[in-house]
Amino acid sequence: LNYLKQPETVGFWVEEYEIPSNIPVSKAVVNGVEYNVAEVKKVALFPTKSGQLTITPMQLSVNVQQSRRRRDPFGSVFDNFFDDPLGRTVRKVLSTSPLTFTVKPLPSEGRPANFSGLVGNFRMSASIDKTTAEANEALSLKIRLSGNGNLKSLGNIGLEFPNSFEVYDPKIRDNTDLSNNNRFSAVRELEYVVIPRTPGEYRIKPLEVSYFDPQVPGYKTLRSPEYTIVVGEGKGVPGNLNSPYLSKSEVKLLGKDINFIKEENLSLVPVGYQPYKTTWFWLTLVLPVVMLSLAYGYRNHLEKMSTNVEYARRRQAQKMASKRLKGAEHYLNQGKFAEFYGEVSKGLIGFVADKTNQAAAGLLREDVERILINHKVEAPLIHEYLKYLDEADFRRFAPGEMTVEAAGEFYHQALEMLSKLGKYL
Repeated sequence: LNYLKQPETVGFWVEEYEIPSNIPVSKAVVNGVEYNVAEVKKVALFPTKSGQLTITPMQLSVNVQQSRRRRDPFGSVFDNFFDDPLGRTVRKVLSTSPLTFTVKPLPSEGRPANFSGLVGNFRMSASIDKTTAEANEALSLKIRLSGNGNLKSLGNIGLEFPNSFEVYDPKIRDNTDLSNNNRFSAVRELEYVVIPRTPGEYRIKPLEVSYFDPQVPGYKTLRSPEYTIVVGEGKGVPGNLNSPYLSKSEVKLLGKDINFIKEENLSLVPVGYQPYKTTWFWLTLVLPVVMLSLAYGYRNHLEKMSTNVEYARRRQAQKMASKRLKGAEHYLNQGKFAEFYGEVSKGLIGFVADKTNQAAAGLLREDVERILINHKVEAPLIHEYLKYLDEADFRRFAPGEMTVEAAGEFYHQALEMLSKLGKYL
């Protein structure tokens, strides 16, 4: 098999099914002709916008064995006897038909305020390792979401902690199962590590995750338990002998013989004062309008981030690319160059895919080049991007004699190049 053209899945989030290296082959009869049947590509598609969405044809070339007959002077009676058992190989190009889908918009009626675009059917569980701790002692809170749907499209879940808790970025683990009777099952696990800094009794409010269930159809909201955390006095906190800080109970009023100086509340205005000629007067008129405009723009931004997957992917593309490249830096520090260049390659492809709402799984080098040309990216910058992509793919499979210093320089140059590329996308 030789893939000539991958299908374009614009408007879809794509998850690839794993195809075994030894593809199983079955038999099928179509119009009286027996064919060999093999499944060479399988994907799960999640539409990211409503309307008419089309998947373009996929093309591949295959070698077909055709029987070749020798000329038989005795006529057709002996044709089978004189068949050439080896036959000849013919190259054929096969093409699928385009697929068009009509995607309905999600209903606005009954949509929860915290809905972030999650669609499917899900369950949620939560656990915490302890509800009693000392100050400066770490706690671990785990959230587990599972079900049928694309959990990778879930945005920020907005778990709130008390202000006196130091909260670290959650560790996120995603797992997918594509073998359950053609149903896409997903699991997302989040682990929050938090450190309470001051003693007291605190509440961790329940986490609410809303999603749209197309089977009902309607919106549903999952809710985790509420946790009460009792924090005792640990070492180095206010109120301890070893602490440089004082608690409120340790501050004593020693005397009341000195009071603050009280000034008269005088408001003096110059003669002939004209307030409308002052800067402050116009600021008080214009500033509320500006603040309202900014608030409206920010609210519109938040709404689009929670309902428009394409907009959210484009705005978070730089952040996601940095996150992927941070993973590459982890491999670099361990001297695993093949894994390092593999993560850099994914980061480069993923950045363009997120910026243009494409499925990263199906993007080829030629596709990326075409996308950059269509977005009017300057030719030298396209050449620079492709140079880094080619080098990452080459080093991925043939790292050769590499040093941490050379790979580190490549890493930082790739980051600078993505920063320049982001101005065009």
